[in-house]
Amino acid sequence: MYKRNTCRKPHIYTPPPTPVGTPVYNIGKNRYTLPVLMNRYWKYEWIKHLDEDEVAKPIPNTSGFITNKGRVWSGQRYEWATINKDVGFEYYECFSLDNKKFRLHTTLGRVFLPDYKEGLLILHRYETLPMSEVNNLSNLWVGTPLDNMLDKVTKGRHNTPAGERHYRYNPSLHRTR
Repeated sequence: MYKRNTCRKPHIYTPPPTPVGTPVYNIGKNRYTLPVLMNRYWKYEWIKHLDEDEVAKPIPNTSGFITNKGRVWSGQRYEWATINKDVGFEYYECFSLDNKKFRLHTTLGRVFLPDYKEGLLILHRYETLPMSEVNNLSNLWVGTPLDNMLDKVTKGRHNTPAGERHYRYNPSLHRTR
């Protein structure tokens, strides 16, 4: 039979320690880090840093916002998200938000293109543009999976080599007979 230990003191929650070097602000009896302080009292202060022609919209099911210029604001960390190259797909740019990975062009198109509906894909018109222009809204369009396959064929990306010539081939995972 399970018997509860009644000799223990009740557990009192203590927040995790703040990483070394993180500025902490004492307000009254409370201690705040900058992201907590900004999110609690000045949640939308970052909007004043947008360009005149820049518009921001919330990214569904996250704490973040994306602008029509492809900049991503993390409401969780209270900073602009870092845009990186997608591993294995160097052409695509991605970012992390709320511990999830997103592709920039997909998120931008889903939020800003009025034709987007669930189940459709966001495609690029021209893939030879410089990286700074490839994810502009004027270069994105909404298409079906069939449109995506036809687009891939017309742009010459349909002949993916198999086996050892494939870009994701890993010899350590390859079985030999």
